[in-house]
Amino acid sequence: MALIYRLARKHRPDGDLYAIEGFSRKLVKLGCLIAINADGTEVGALTRVLKDNEDLCAESGIDYSSPSALRLAAERLIAAIKRKHYRVAEYFGSGAGAELMRTDSDMAVRVMLSMIKKTGRCPLVVHDSFLVPSCDAGHLDDAMAKALIEAGSESNSLPVPIHLGKQGIDQQQSETTQLSDATGNTPLTENTHSAPRGMIWSAASWEQRRREVSQHLKKRTNDSALVVG
Repeated sequence: MALIYRLARKHRPDGDLYAIEGFSRKLVKLGCLIAINADGTEVGALTRVLKDNEDLCAESGIDYSSPSALRLAAERLIAAIKRKHYRVAEYFGSGAGAELMRTDSDMAVRVMLSMIKKTGRCPLVVHDSFLVPSCDAGHLDDAMAKALIEAGSESNSLPVPIHLGKQGIDQQQSETTQLSDATGNTPLTENTHSAPRGMIWSAASWEQRRREVSQHLKKRTNDSALVVG
């Protein structure tokens, strides 16, 4: 979520981004990931996750044996996540996870290269964390902060795949006006009732948006290969 706020250039809430009363931090973080990538099916997806993980339910005091309790907990959590992170609402249901993971990977590479240049030693990467000798801790903090700033400065080149979700398509089609994008090639749709001022919603199907994200990632990979070569 921190990366999303940085890329969106929005003010993030104070404190832990994954702290929501009544739910464990682990469950909130998982709910955020599902909410970002699900296509209007986030409640059902989270309910299935809870159904398959008794320990996760126990951490938040959810009755694992009751299907209705699992569903209710999923509904409450998804609603709470969207309230807490309303400033980046356009990312929910967007399928932006792949693009965000690529950005996160690019940041990790920058951190490692920076640390090699400064100390002559490469950090040991563990998932999204770095292990370094205590004498390199200050350099690591600086390198990570710089990588995050640089990622934010490039956010204008990051197309966020916005999607209204299954539940919003019918309403969108009946309450929209047609627009054209900057190239005049792809028809875009502006939802004049529910979209924030200036927000352009894509009328493309979920599968088409996934293909567009995949093509964008492939192009970025090819561009990076050219730069390295």
